[in-house]
Amino acid sequence: MNRSRAIVPFVIVLFIALTYCFASAEMVKVKSYKVPVRKGPGWYYPVVKEVLRGESLDVLKRSGRWYKVKVSDGTIGYASKRSIRISAGSGASSGSLKKGSSIQGRRRTSRPMMVAALRGVADMGLFPREYAQKHGLDPAEIERLMEMPFAADEFKRFNGALRPPSGIASGLEGAELPATDREVGAAITMRLLGAMPASRDARLRKYVSMVGAVVQEQTPLYDVPFVFIVLESPKVNSFSAPGGFVFITTGALEAMVSEAELAGVLSHEMVHVLERHGMRELDRQSTRIKSAGAMDDLDSELDMRGMDMGDKDVAADLEDMADQMFEQLIGGRKMSDEDSSDKKGTRLLSKTGYSPGGLRDFIIKSSDKVTGEDRKTYAYRDAGRRAKAIDRLIKNAMLPEGAMLADRFKGSTK
Repeated sequence: MNRSRAIVPFVIVLFIALTYCFASAEMVKVKSYKVPVRKGPGWYYPVVKEVLRGESLDVLKRSGRWYKVKVSDGTIGYASKRSIRISAGSGASSGSLKKGSSIQGRRRTSRPMMVAALRGVADMGLFPREYAQKHGLDPAEIERLMEMPFAADEFKRFNGALRPPSGIASGLEGAELPATDREVGAAITMRLLGAMPASRDARLRKYVSMVGAVVQEQTPLYDVPFVFIVLESPKVNSFSAPGGFVFITTGALEAMVSEAELAGVLSHEMVHVLERHGMRELDRQSTRIKSAGAMDDLDSELDMRGMDMGDKDVAADLEDMADQMFEQLIGGRKMSDEDSSDKKGTRLLSKTGYSPGGLRDFIIKSSDKVTGEDRKTYAYRDAGRRAKAIDRLIKNAMLPEGAMLADRFKGSTK
């Protein structure tokens, strides 16, 4: 009898706990084309499920930037907070997955490109492939470079060496990457690889990719797979292409002495991507589909004509955009865009936990290493003025000292 009395309260408590768990789960419906559910809370974890438009999932736990979710088939994983919008209350109508969030957000984007964007691996869509063939390039090269070069556990250990300070704003809030950027960026990447081959040093690329991923963790697009590529060239330079493609030469790496310098250069290039500097520059040029509202215009036109990114008329516009962007990349960006990337890149560098002087140090150091035509690249133009501007920013914003990690850089690159 006493034993029965003891069991009753336990059953009641268990019932209440289970009721609370089920009641607290918030159901949302997917409104964008696909949303990746990952094994862990980070874009570097593998995708365990892709949730399609119209499907439902339960939000089991809201914590930080990643939500623990349960898919209708019972799969449990993580979706980014950025891709989920939850209103007050609960039930099927209480929330939705954001339409148009990140690079996967538009329904008319070519499906192979969607898969590549979601998984961070090897397929690009019809347009980049045709563009590559036209220029005599091999699409398999970029597919290889889009594969994840490190495992989640490796990255977590690597990231543990930094202590990001609180209260630093990068000025990049609200950044988005339309799917058009990714397709154009893939095409530009293949053209660039035709001019400068990628390094075959897998260890070096892995290190550069992890440094880039550490910085990316502090951006608004923490859930989007960026691609970091080391170019085999003695020239001291770096580039970026729309959609999340960032490049640095072996010559630039040889000129550096610390991880803070490397992170500074990658931060600078990532700001170009996040601010869509190259794509916005095309707004001034007369193309049939303007890039400023490229996805809205493209969506509308594709709806009217029943086309996809692979159709020849749309491909012609994307090809024109890619050609112009490639010339911009090689010829040098607008100085106002460089200044913006210096400032926001320095803030991002400090927000990540690195020494905020890393980018400034590299600009000063590299400015006297080249002559002639190479001086039009970003690291050498107005180096003195830009270094002083960064110094003023560090002082006025009272950015903390941060880490240099020179030993880790030396051990990973030399």
